[in-house]
Amino acid sequence: MRPDTMVAISGFLEWIFAGMLAALTGIVGLFALYAGLQLFRNPGRRS
Repeated sequence: MRPDTMVAISGFLEWIFAGMLAALTGIVGLFALYAGLQLFRNPGRRS
């Protein structure tokens, strides 16, 4: 009996790796959003 969908991730280490990859991608995305917002913010007065 063959399943209709094939799961590429079958082991525990693969799930850890996929989770770490997703977390790092999220962190990089948030940093890019923050860096992009800094370009459009008003720098304010510097004394």
